[in-house]
Amino acid sequence: MEGMKPLWISTISLMCTLLACQGSDNENTLADQPQAEEAPIIHFDSLSATYPTQIGNDRGFVEISGVQTFENEQLVGSEFIISLNDITNYPFSKTISIDTLIAVNEVESHQDTLDHSYFDGAVIRSIYYRSVRANTLYFDVVLQNASQQKEVMGRFNLFYRTEKEGKVYGWFADSIVAL
Repeated sequence: MEGMKPLWISTISLMCTLLACQGSDNENTLADQPQAEEAPIIHFDSLSATYPTQIGNDRGFVEISGVQTFENEQLVGSEFIISLNDITNYPFSKTISIDTLIAVNEVESHQDTLDHSYFDGAVIRSIYYRSVRANTLYFDVVLQNASQQKEVMGRFNLFYRTEKEGKVYGWFADSIVAL
């Protein structure tokens, strides 16, 4: 029994030390430790849509495919590819990104009601095919800018033949909606 005294004394002194630390303003408590930031949750979503079209006597399809990047459930990036398929003499493919629309907006800003600052942080949410006429494919587009809390519905045109093949032109903002 006498050999157990040092064990009891050690246990009691440890408990007193722990209790004293809980009541003090000790700088080394776990609550004061810097917390590691959580890594953002990033995921990708692929989109694809096919629209029937006719150029001259040839029937084919306009295909729009894209990849969207989300960070913590917020759309932060996207890129789309527009292709003409199954139409003789007009094999065509063009990548469309926000940079493509920025370049068009800078050239044709006199026709646009959208402030250039909107494009900082904006991403393409969706693209829809509208029609074909006179060497040109016509599209509707939805841009989203979460930092400005706005969504813009607009349109652009894309040459699919002649020496202007692949040129995007005619960007117009049709409406601006608050998110």
